[in-house]
Amino acid sequence: MSRSGYYAFLKAKKTRYEREKRDESDFKLIKNIFDKSKQKKGIRQIKLYLATEFGNTMNLKRVYRIMKKYSLYTKVRSTNPYKKMAKATQEHKL
Repeated sequence: MSRSGYYAFLKAKKTRYEREKRDESDFKLIKNIFDKSKQKKGIRQIKLYLATEFGNTMNLKRVYRIMKKYSLYTKVRSTNPYKKMAKATQEHKL
């Protein structure tokens, strides 16, 4: 590590600490919304919900970073295989 990089790291200690505290408070909000939606709301929906309900404008990248940091992942909906089969059989009914 370079000398200037080391001193820049030491100088930024306070800002890193403040960012951590802000992330923890934002995480509580995001986690609350995430659990209410039964882990189905993604980054964009959480951002919109924060803006409309709480009036808290948070950047999309920030929501993404916090969700990734605390490993909050949405459940991915799988397709229904029977729906395709039902659609295929109805095409030949005519």
